[in-house]
Amino acid sequence: MYTHSMKTTIRTWGNSLAVRIPKAYAVHLGIISGKEVELSMEHDALHITSIGQDLESLLEKVTTKNLHGETGTGNSQGRELW
Repeated sequence: MYTHSMKTTIRTWGNSLAVRIPKAYAVHLGIISGKEVELSMEHDALHITSIGQDLESLLEKVTTKNLHGETGTGNSQGRELW
C-alpha cells in the first residue's frame, strides 16, 4: 500500500470549503478536473476516494443482461467494408 502525507490548507470556495490536491497526487491517482470522487467520514477522518471510471471498471459492469447486440447503421458510405 502506498502511503504519503502532506499538509495543505482548507480554503473557502463560495459557500463551501475546498481542498487543493497536489499535482503529483492527482497524477498518481488518475484524478483530473471534473472527475467524480466520493467523500466519506470515518471517526474524525475525511476520506476522498476516486470513483473508478476507467475502462477496466466500466467493463466490469457489463453482464449478459445489459449487453446489447449489433446496431445497423445502413449501407457503407465510401470505402468501408462490412
